[in-house]
Amino acid sequence: MAESDSVTDPILKVSALYKAYGEHVVLQGIDFEVAENERVVIMGSSGSGKSTLIRCLNGLETTTSGSILFKGNDIAGLPERAWRRVRRSIGMVFQDYSLFPHFNVLGNLTFAPVREGVLGKSEAVERAMVLLDRVGLRHKATAYPAQLSGGQQQRVAIVRAMMMQPNIMLFDEPTSALDAETVGEVLAIMRDLTADGMTSITVTHETGFARQCADRIVYMDDGRIIESGPPEVFFTAPQTERARSFLKNHK
Repeated sequence: MAESDSVTDPILKVSALYKAYGEHVVLQGIDFEVAENERVVIMGSSGSGKSTLIRCLNGLETTTSGSILFKGNDIAGLPERAWRRVRRSIGMVFQDYSLFPHFNVLGNLTFAPVREGVLGKSEAVERAMVLLDRVGLRHKATAYPAQLSGGQQQRVAIVRAMMMQPNIMLFDEPTSALDAETVGEVLAIMRDLTADGMTSITVTHETGFARQCADRIVYMDDGRIIESGPPEVFFTAPQTERARSFLKNHK
């Protein structure tokens, strides 16, 4: 695959990464790099291994073999206690929000940074209110997840990941659980955040978002990366039949 055009050292480098469940191999030798401040979008059909890959990058799936270098340190195969420290720097937004139902919005946002010692209580509250203001949810600070729409919950989940001030943000199909009316509002927030130069890796089927926001498209099929390049090339002249078929079905 083509490597990033960036001349800086990659903040993340994945080499010969395999993931298998018994005899079923899901990731088959993944190699790719992400430069600091680069916005990578991973695309591919269902079952291609996209979500498994991004979960490996956050330690939610244990890799079978290969390396994941984050700032030069191999984080593949770390014990869970060590992954808790790494996750301060690699934030993740899930498909299903995963908010604590017994905490209000402010509690969801401040719990982890205070517990992990990233921010003091007053600092955490101040940062949370600033970020809620940015995503248009300051007025929902005392609401509970059950009182929020799906789009509002996902915006809170994005802010929660940002509370830890991560070096990389991972988005695992963040709009897949949303209805059509709320997909746009979440994508708009993501466009705003990634425009600031945040390093991000996003798994999505949203081709409009990928065209507008990605520096590079990584296309996966059957557990492998089969194309990698800038969106203007991927969307106008895909190199493989599988990518062409995918784009035809996701206009």
